[in-house]
Amino acid sequence: MTYKQEIRREMKSLLYRLSPPEIAAKSEAIWRQVEQLEAFRRASVVLLYASLPDEVQTQHFMRRHIMHLRLLLPIVHGSTLLVGDATALKQSEQLGILEPVQALAEIPPIDVAIIPGVAFDRQNNRLGRGKGYYDRLLSAVSTYKIGVCFSCQLLGSVPHNDKDVKMDVVVSG
Repeated sequence: MTYKQEIRREMKSLLYRLSPPEIAAKSEAIWRQVEQLEAFRRASVVLLYASLPDEVQTQHFMRRHIMHLRLLLPIVHGSTLLVGDATALKQSEQLGILEPVQALAEIPPIDVAIIPGVAFDRQNNRLGRGKGYYDRLLSAVSTYKIGVCFSCQLLGSVPHNDKDVKMDVVVSG
């Protein structure tokens, strides 16, 4: 087992111990911090994500901002992430989460990208689920990158390489 796999397994175990009310409360505390960031306050186009059960929950945050921000969500398409507007959503057959009905022909300028991860470190490095979807997408756009995670996912360091895209800031709670 590689070190990355070990961390992923350990994080899965830690996150499993969080109850749904804890996840909801911690998520809301994280979103309050994100909303105070200058980059977010100036943003008009935000790349978000539809949360899995073990991620910082996005449903309430999305509802709160959908009317005054252009929210984009990723769409898994083969080995890449496309993006679409969060105004029309459907259940993803591949992941079982909400995703846009249609991908945009091209990615518009994104002011802020809010990115989940399995773990982050204090140098703003991110460890994802291992498929590189976000790294490929984020290396193709110029945006302010906000990593979000629960405090148990913030480590002293995570393994990373040249292909891993570093966050500009990590918000945890």
